[in-house]
Amino acid sequence: MVNNKFSFLSRFTIMNENYGPFWRIEQMVFTSKHESIPLISQQVINEILTIQNALQSIQQPYIDDDGNDEIATFQNLCFRPIPGEGCLVTTVTGYYQSNRTKLIESGDPVDYLSNCLTLPL
Repeated sequence: MVNNKFSFLSRFTIMNENYGPFWRIEQMVFTSKHESIPLISQQVINEILTIQNALQSIQQPYIDDDGNDEIATFQNLCFRPIPGEGCLVTTVTGYYQSNRTKLIESGDPVDYLSNCLTLPL
């Protein structure tokens, strides 16, 4: 709950009233646990994929406004720029379609990502 004495709340309210709901972009920044392991490595990207999958599988029970038991999931909360379509998740794992097998089979991530970023579709 935001204290209504803060100017943020008044600016937030004005923005919502004039421009519609305010969307926040949530970000996670990853670094390697060990300086000897490069950030762009299968080990680190694999760990990012593990964290991503864990976050996307969280389920939280709640009671809705009508008193019904419901379960909130990532699908309920994610950003959907196109109504009725899937969630927008921008992550390095997207270059592998968030598929662990593709990550492992694609070889050196530096070469793979360089090709993805420099070669035309």
